[in-house]
Amino acid sequence: MFRDKILDRAAKAASGGGDAKNHELSLKDARAVRLDAEALRLLRDYLDELPAGEKSRIINVARMPWPQTWIEYADEDGVDIGFMVTQDDGVIRCQTYDQVVLRGTLIPVPPLTTMVIDQRKESFETIASEAMRSLIHSPDTKIQDLVLRSRVLNAENVMLAGALSLLLEARDVLDLEDELPLPRQARRQAEREGREVAKSRVSRIDLGAIGRAEYRARYEPVNDTDGEATTRKRRAHWVRGHLFLARNGSLTYRKPHMRGLGEAVNRPMHVTASTAPEELPAP
Repeated sequence: MFRDKILDRAAKAASGGGDAKNHELSLKDARAVRLDAEALRLLRDYLDELPAGEKSRIINVARMPWPQTWIEYADEDGVDIGFMVTQDDGVIRCQTYDQVVLRGTLIPVPPLTTMVIDQRKESFETIASEAMRSLIHSPDTKIQDLVLRSRVLNAENVMLAGALSLLLEARDVLDLEDELPLPRQARRQAEREGREVAKSRVSRIDLGAIGRAEYRARYEPVNDTDGEATTRKRRAHWVRGHLFLARNGSLTYRKPHMRGLGEAVNRPMHVTASTAPEELPAP
């Protein structure tokens, strides 16, 4: 896990105590989750489909399932990215850990910015780290690209956290599966075989039954009546799931339902961040 690499570096920095030690303890205490590639793709598409005005408000109504959450995933190039989200008394903080290639080796980049969202005031600010303040005026274009990427990633990740908080409450869209670390002997054997193993507890987030059906309908090719490959998301009988903000301001997920494709969901289910009913009344 990318988190293990970050923890190793944090432990070395924490030997001097102070803020570095507090940072290490915060990383250790956080609930660690890793997003599966398919779950990540679906989450990003849900966010992309939101109108701009609604997208900017998504984090203001988010409720993270844990006070401190470490979330990581692999980007399009297979490079691990992680971000730390804390929520306390209506204030959310997000810090992103990136990686860059230096002399042929991937090197973790500590957070250059902290995004702070005050849900009560519906306001946010971006706080630059000391490293960011020293880099921001660099004439090196690679440094400037790194600074810009850091800002963009942190903004994207905080919205990803908001969408994730909602869909974890909606039944059957995402599956959360705990994976305990291997015993020491089994871990050493795996490392000798060149397999990557987690040193600490991690929860993996994959697609649930509804999410899997939605993914197939959006992305997997099928043959249309002319025998040509197309995608189910263009077929008229599939109603896609999506995020939206209700009139009362609550963030809501409308689950997909299918007509004539696979196992149909007979009616849409509306799940809000404030209410997640166990059962719906019979139609």
